[in-house]
Amino acid sequence: MGGRQRLLAALLAATLAAAWWVGREEGGDVPEVVGAISSGRQAGTSSPIPGPSPQGGGAGGAGGHTPENRFTAIGPDLFPVQTWRPPPQPVVLPPPPPPQAPPVPYKYLGRWQEDGAEVIFLAEGDRTRAVRRGERLGQWRVEEIRGDGMTLLYLPLDQTRTLRLAP
Repeated sequence: MGGRQRLLAALLAATLAAAWWVGREEGGDVPEVVGAISSGRQAGTSSPIPGPSPQGGGAGGAGGHTPENRFTAIGPDLFPVQTWRPPPQPVVLPPPPPPQAPPVPYKYLGRWQEDGAEVIFLAEGDRTRAVRRGERLGQWRVEEIRGDGMTLLYLPLDQTRTLRLAP
């Protein structure tokens, strides 16, 4: 080993000894600091500064003390993201349409004249019905019978629908 290598080895040993010495002195204060932070939190004061982690670690280390969370833990964000874009307009939905009467559930089968009144035969599924003007069919009422159609009133909504009568 040359003289230069011996000098470097001695400097390395001195550096390691100094680092160990400083680390030993800082390590002695940790319980006091942790105790002060813990007692402050128990007394009702909340401290946004995180305490030292048991793994240790400095800036950027595994202890969670990265520059980002170290500065945000100190206080509010001093440089929030800003934009010159206007805020989006609130979406205003149009009011729902008013309720409508359902389609007429009857089909025209035929007609008959009886005692001067016209009788219309309607099919509702498998059932056949004979109706006159003014009669009620469940939730529907026959309002008017014309030559080409008949008007039915849907009673719950008071809306009319026309049923075409094929000749």
